Amino acid sequence: MVSYDERLITASMDELWVVSQRKVAPFHGNFQNYKKLLQS
Repeated sequence: MVSYDERLITASMDELWVVSQRKVAPFHGNFQNYKKLLQS
C-alpha cells in the first residue's frame, strides 16, 4: 500500500519501507520514529 494518511499507515502497517534516491529499503522502527527522523 502507498499512502500519505498517517492514521491509515499507523493502523495497518506491519513494515515500513522508505523510497529515497531511487532505492527502496525497510525502515527499522515505527511511523513515529520515521517522522522524528525526517524532522531532525
